[in-house]
This record gives sequence, structure tokens and C-alpha cells, in this order.
Amino acid sequence: MASILDTGVSTAILSSYNPKKQEVLAEGAEALSVFFEDCHNAFHQDYSRPRKRAKLEPAENLEPSHPSSGPGITIARLDINLRPSLNTTNHNRLSTVVEDDIEVGLVDAWDVATSQPALSLVGHAGYKKSPSLKVQTTKPISPTTANLLSRIVSLEKRSRRNVRPGVCRSACLLHRSAGPSGPVYTLECSITWFDGESAFGPLAKQEDWATLTQFFPEPKSVQAKSWTPQEFYASVHSPPNDARVPELMQCKVLETDLYPFQKRAVAWMLGRETPSDQSQKRLFYTQVNDANGQPCFVSHLEGVVCSPAHFSAFEEPQGGILAEEMGLGKTCELIALICLNKRDSAETDTGDAETQPLIKSRATLIVTPPTILQQWKDELARHAPDLSVLHYKGVSDHQSFKKGAQSIVADLAQCDVVLTTYSVLAKEVHFAVDPPERSLRQRERKRTRPRSPLVQMHWWRVCLDEAQMVESGVSAAAQVASLLPREHAWAVSGTPLKKDVQDLFGLLVFLRYQPYCNSSAIWNRLIHRYGSLFKTLFGRITLRHTKDQVRHELRLPPQRRVVLTLPFTQVEEQNYKTLFETMCEECGCRSDGSPLTDSWDPKSPALLQKMRTWLCQLRQTCLHPQVGGRNRRALGRGQGPLRTVAEVLEVMIDQNETSVRTESRLAINTQLLKGHIIGNAKDDEHRAEKALEIYKSALEASEKIVAECRADVARAATRGIDHEKHLEDSDDDKSAEEIAEGRHRVALYFALQLKHACAFFIGTSYFQMKSNTNITEPDSERFRELETQESLFYDTAKLTRKEILNQESSKAERLMQKIEQEKDVILERSGLATMESPGGVENVKIIHKAHDLARIMNAQAKLINEWKQKATDLLLKPLVDKDEENVETTGDEYEDSTKSQDTLNAYLDALRAVAADRSTCITGQSAPLVDQEVKSLIQMAKLGNGHAPELILELLAERNRLKQKPDDV
Repeated sequence: MASILDTGVSTAILSSYNPKKQEVLAEGAEALSVFFEDCHNAFHQDYSRPRKRAKLEPAENLEPSHPSSGPGITIARLDINLRPSLNTTNHNRLSTVVEDDIEVGLVDAWDVATSQPALSLVGHAGYKKSPSLKVQTTKPISPTTANLLSRIVSLEKRSRRNVRPGVCRSACLLHRSAGPSGPVYTLECSITWFDGESAFGPLAKQEDWATLTQFFPEPKSVQAKSWTPQEFYASVHSPPNDARVPELMQCKVLETDLYPFQKRAVAWMLGRETPSDQSQKRLFYTQVNDANGQPCFVSHLEGVVCSPAHFSAFEEPQGGILAEEMGLGKTCELIALICLNKRDSAETDTGDAETQPLIKSRATLIVTPPTILQQWKDELARHAPDLSVLHYKGVSDHQSFKKGAQSIVADLAQCDVVLTTYSVLAKEVHFAVDPPERSLRQRERKRTRPRSPLVQMHWWRVCLDEAQMVESGVSAAAQVASLLPREHAWAVSGTPLKKDVQDLFGLLVFLRYQPYCNSSAIWNRLIHRYGSLFKTLFGRITLRHTKDQVRHELRLPPQRRVVLTLPFTQVEEQNYKTLFETMCEECGCRSDGSPLTDSWDPKSPALLQKMRTWLCQLRQTCLHPQVGGRNRRALGRGQGPLRTVAEVLEVMIDQNETSVRTESRLAINTQLLKGHIIGNAKDDEHRAEKALEIYKSALEASEKIVAECRADVARAATRGIDHEKHLEDSDDDKSAEEIAEGRHRVALYFALQLKHACAFFIGTSYFQMKSNTNITEPDSERFRELETQESLFYDTAKLTRKEILNQESSKAERLMQKIEQEKDVILERSGLATMESPGGVENVKIIHKAHDLARIMNAQAKLINEWKQKATDLLLKPLVDKDEENVETTGDEYEDSTKSQDTLNAYLDALRAVAADRSTCITGQSAPLVDQEVKSLIQMAKLGNGHAPELILELLAERNRLKQKPDDV
């Protein structure tokens, strides 16, 4: 965009640059001359002043680090003729007008008070003490010009801040020339884009993209859209049947004749390796003219404006993606390509290497999964026996590596084909790049890390078979594959994507297809906004035939298909039906495929992914109930061997029984909740009686579950003893029986908890009925009967609670016995023996300091012994529900236990702090973590939080009183 604004100057005020002083230097037309002259003088004074010598870094650091130092493309320009109004007087201080220009800054384009155009000019940021000029225009300006001025002001403000400048900048030149009646001033404003820089690169800012679209609007055809795998396969290239085949393809290049579609595929691959016109290779660019009328190229996908020279310098990677459908001979096509296009000779060349030359080899490196490595060897021997083939097994396994890596490189360079696997490639990742420089090391590295022979050669061709294995682009194998020096690169895969088009990113990384392989932002724009360009890109670099397309060209012998149907056993059928019903429930449909709700969307991405997962699991289940990761986890075997059908039946029965028990416990919990709701209805006088019936019903159900769980535990224990006599003595069998018994004990534990809750709430209901004087008269027959029932059910709950806590109680009693044995261990007082002649003055000071330290440690030992005794008393309190004499149950046992626990925690926190202080006295090493913890405890206690706040404040205050000072240690 280029335009000229012819505006008159109604008011021109020249003032000091500092807005606080508001010093007016000149007004009217004279202000233009004064401003120009002062800025001109300030520039020469500032840059002619001798500067202090600065310490320079090495020469390589003197290179410019930002593209602003290079050439730019003027994407917008505005020339403003500053003509004084007729009513102003020209007080020109110059007797002779000299044509010149100065760089200024346009910091504002509008007058906030009047909302009218007003240009605020200041000297360039490099000028010192330059004045400012405010110009108010007399002619209206168009909205387009106003937007251009606003963008120039925004970019000028950005360049004055200490931030990265972005990939475009604004520049303003105030030009002075001689006119008929005096000097003529023109303000030349422009916006420059750094050649070839992207609005989505590391140097760009968000405003750069807005600047690009302001002057080169984005096409209206751009729409947000997500591509599906089906659309990708529809966009790939498929040569027409009448495509011309080169003459060299007519001769026999393999021991086996190629089909016509294979010849067309090989011809296309040869065209990709020998491009004829590089100028037409750069996609997605539009030729336009810049603001100066010069041709340039714009790409909205990449956010780039570049010159013709930069555009022509691009070279498209030679190679592509061979995505033939499985069974159509991708291997034969690649072998034919190897035979037809060979490098003339092997010679030394520096290539991509920086420290040592690369060997130009005629070899083709083929990376394949280990499972089909032998197949590649057989195919090469069958179809091209004249090719020399070498299997590269890696640095660690190569016998000649002990003699030196160069011997391996020499061997590889003489071969036509080198085979290796992805696992070998992944192991070479640490040998593919040089180790990082350690600037802090004073000595030179004694041992140099060996480099992989794969990166010491410039391969004629690198092919990745089953290339979907590097779809992420970040695995170790993918990193090494992208680093391999090569002339041509091919990604071979019958299924280049599996989930979505994001799988293609790793292939572009391997092909080094710029800029998509280095910018995730541009790649995401391509797949989400530029659907037509996505189709063009992969239609250019990807070839694919399907069997339906070339069926008429295939001459296969008659084939017979024998289908043997194998029905499910009853166990397998039941398992499959269960999984199918679960799948229908999760996918929101019925078994016949009809939706459960009207809002069901079969095209939802989340639903489609869920269906894919379930389809895979159901197909695996048809083979065996335990095939597949999800099935193995569901049947609880993990990495062990597959179960037999009988074992699967047992697992299914156990799982169903567990599900039934879980649902039964849930039903009982629901009954208890219902009883709680009714029992707390205060408007009902007989609420306790109604809740009692519900609790009794829940107790009967829980007792049945307890009985079943006890029988399961006994049966599991007996089964373990019986099976031990007949089964092999293996750890797996024993662990399986132990796991089964443990699972049944856990079920019994939860069932006893339910029984305890039911019995306790029944006793509570009897208590409520007994205490309600409106329905029960005190000391009556009914009162005594209710009291008897209350005691009975509370005792039942107590016995159940004992059984639940039996294991924990035994463990606690053992620990209490150990504490009882060690409770008499105390810290002894320490001191120093009296010395008859301590020696000199310094010795006396040291001895006095030692006595003071001993006094502090004795006080700490006394405090530790006291607090330890109190903590021991709390730990040795008798457990609740123990039948001991003179122990009365008050109902406040839980609250008392909670208070005791808080008190114990307070003593333990204080003991930890004092013990750290004592350790500091002995070793001299401080404990900052403990000090920080004490500060946090004090802050929490002051807010009323934590364990026993009042007690912890008292204990820590005592600790701080006895704490040693830094001079004491």
C-alpha cells in the first residue's frame, strides 16, 4: 500500500521533548525549520562524540542476531506533504535551503482533546535531547490512511520499548527540499517486513500477523476445518493410467516384471528425485507488488513476505511418501528405484558436517522393523541379486568398530543397500550428535565420544519402511532419522496415519519439509484452516494406489478362500455379550444401534474414538477373552500367561460375585441413609420407631453378606491347602491363592463395617425411644425393655468393632509393648571436669563457653525427658473397647481420643525442634528446615489452626527460651 497525503499545517508547535517542562520553542511554519535543524544537529553531536572502548567478544558474536540488519520489503508507505497554511508566516532561519532528510519517530497521530488528526513527531530514539513537533492537519483523511497512521504509531511505540522488535518495523523520514517560496517538508512513513521472516517464528509478535493481514488481506476461502483420515487418502496423488513412463523403465531392471501401475509409481518417484524446475516448487505463495511497485511474494499460511531472490532460493526436499495399499508391492517399487537412480561415484565432501567431511556414498539406507528385516533381505536377493547388501547392527555390535569407525564407514560406503532397524537407530541417538560444550571445565576432554557411522556419510537415499513408527517425530529413532545426511528421503507406509492427520507431522520432520517440520504453529494452521492447501501439499509429495484402482491391471492366479467358523463356547459367549452391553452403555446406544437419547451424535470425535477402542477390544475378545491390554487388565492377569477357559470362567464368577456384593453393600448404605433421614425428622414423634424397622432390615441383609464372606474366606483357605498338594510348586500358584484369600478378607472387612453400623444405629434408635418421655415413661417396664435392647445391640456393635480392628489392635499392642520397654531410657546430664590449671586467657574463655553450652544442653535434656514422658503416657493409654475393670464407657471416647492425638502431635513437633537444637549444639550444623517448620507451626497456632494451638504455642515458647544462640556454638 502506498499513498500520498497532502495536508496543510494549521498549527505547528515546537516544544521541549520533556513533557513536564512544556517549554514552547517555536510556533507556526518556523517550527518545522527549527525542528529539522535541531534534530539534524543532535544527530551529528550524538554520533560524532568519541565513545568509550568496550570489551569485544570473539568475532563470531559480532554478527547481527536479528533480521532487521538485513534488507526489507516495504509493504506500506505514506508520504505526507507538510505545507504551511496561508495565514502563517514563514520565518526561515536558513538563508539557503539544503536538501536533506532526518529520521524521526511518529509517536502519535491523533489529538485526544479534539479527536482530530494531529501528528506528534520526535527525534529518533538514538538522538539525545531532541525536541518534539506537533502538527495539526487542516484536511480530512480517509479511514484507510487513518488505519495506516495508527499502525505506524503502534510499531514505533513497540520499537522504543525494550522488547524484541518483531519481524516488521516502521520508519519515518522528514525530507527537506527547496521550494519556490522556501523549504518544503515531506514526511515519508513506511512499514518494512524483514525478508523471508515468518509472523509465527521465534522473533515474531502477535501484532506482526495483524500488520500482514491489514495490507495483504487473507483470502476469504480460508475456513476453519479439521481433516479426517478419509479426506487425506482422497487427496493423495495417484498417477493416471495413461501417464507417460520413461524409456529406461521399458527395459528390465529387476528379475521380476513390474505391473503397469508399479512402473507409473516408479516413474513418479524418479520425478520426485530429479526435479526439473525448482522455481515452481515453492507452494502456497502469491506474487504481489510491494509499496514501491517491486514484485514480492506473500504466504498467508506461513505468514511470510519475501523477495524474488529469497523465493527462488528455496529447494524442495527430494523424495516423498510412498503410501501404496498393502500388497501392491511397495518393496518392489523401492528396489526398482534403487536400481534405476544411482549416484555416479563416491567421493569426499563436507556436506552438512561442521567438524569433519562426509563420505558421499551411493548406498541407500533402509530402516525397517526387526520383524520384516529378513523379508527385505529375501526380496533384495530375489529381485535384485546384483545389489550389494549389508546389515548394519549398530556401533556396539559391530566387530570392526574396535578398529575404528572409519572402517565401518568405508564398508558402508561401498554397498548399494544398507539395512538396519529402528531399535538400532534409537540406540545411536547419543552418537549422532556431538556432546555439549562444558564452558566451566578447566581441562580439555580426555576422551572423545565416538560418532555413529550413519551420520558420517552422505547417503544417496534414506528410506523408512513402516514409517508410521516415527509419527511423533520426537522419539529417539525419529531424531536420528531426521539427522541423517542424505540426498533423497522416502517414507514408506501402507498406513501413514491411524488416528488423525497429526500423525503426518513426524513424516514431514523426517523429510525436512520446511517450514512445517520446524513450526508447530504453521503446521496447525495448515491442518485446521487451509484445507485446500493441505490437499495440494500431500497430493504433491504422497503417492497411493488402492487395489480397487488397479484391479484391472493385476494378473493374479485364481485364489481360494476357505472360511472356517468357530463358535464361541458358553463362557466366551457370555463374556462377549457382557462386553458388548457395556460398549452400548458407554456409547449411548441400544444393542440394535438405535440411540438412547435424541441428542446422540454419531459423528462426535469423542464418540468415534470410543467406538474405535471398543471395536478393537471386541475383535481381540473373539480370539481369546484375555487378548489385548484392556482384556488382560479386566481379567487380572497382567503380564502372565493366558488363562484357560475354565480359569476365565472362575474369574468371571468372582467378578460377578464381587459386583453383586458391591451392589448389595450400596443398597444397605442406601437403607441406612433412608433411616437417618427418617430418624432426624423432628416433626415426627415416632421417628425412632420407624427408623428402627429400616435399620433392622439392613442388619439382616448385612448379616447374610457377612456369612457369605466368612464362607468364602474359609473356602479360599481350604482351596489353597488342597491345591498345594496337586499343583506344581510355583510362586504364581501360591500368589494367586493368596490374592484370592486376601480379596475375600477385604470383602469380609467391608461387610463387618456395614454390620457394625446397622447394630450401632439400632442401639441408638432404642436409646432415642427410651429417652423420649412422650412415648416412654421412665422406670417403666417398656423403659427397662428398651434399655436392655439398647445394651444388647451396643454390645453387638462393640464385638463387631473388635473383630474389625483385631489386626490393628494386635499391631498397636506390640508397639505399645516396645514403648513400655524403652520408656525408661532418658538423656543423662553432661558436664565438664574441673581443671586445676586451665591455662591462658584464651583457654579460660573456651572453658567458660563450654560450660555455658553444657548448661544449655542439660536444660534441653531435661525438657526432652519431660516431654518424652508425657508423650509416652499418651501412647500407653489403654485402647478403647478393651474389657478392663474400673473403665467406664461414657460415649465421649472418640472425642477424648481426638484430643489425645492432637496433644501427642504437639509434643512430637516440639520434641523434633528441641532435638534439632541439641544436634546443632553437638555438631555445629544448623537446621534451617526445622526452624522454618517451627515458624509455620507458630503462625498456624496463632490463627487457631493445627494440633492443640494453645499447647503448641506454650511448648515452642519454652523451646525458644532454651534455644542456643549462634555465639554459643
